[in-house]
Amino acid sequence: ATLREQDGLAMSSRNLLLTKEQRNEAPLIYKALMTASQWLTTHTVADTIEKVFLMIDQSKHLRVQYFDIVHPLTLQSVTDKTIVKGMRGCIAVLTEGPRLIDNMEFEYRL
Repeated sequence: ATLREQDGLAMSSRNLLLTKEQRNEAPLIYKALMTASQWLTTHTVADTIEKVFLMIDQSKHLRVQYFDIVHPLTLQSVTDKTIVKGMRGCIAVLTEGPRLIDNMEFEYRL
């Protein structure tokens, strides 16, 4: 399991390199992953991925480098036809300093 700060940010020594403004916005990554997990139960994979980009890129200090929803064993991108139990949302977010990464298991849907 990913260890998290109280605000949801994945624990990492990189977090110490964030400016105050970046650190204040960084919990948006966790919020976006949580939203994506919920969205995926009623929306397409493409719409869910777009939602994450829109959520994070509204931030002044964060930019999504990549976000994908992947198979838990192969790490291949899933599609609406290949959704499986245990799939994960994987994200990398750029700041003017450190690159922040996170991942989360997403709920299964048919």
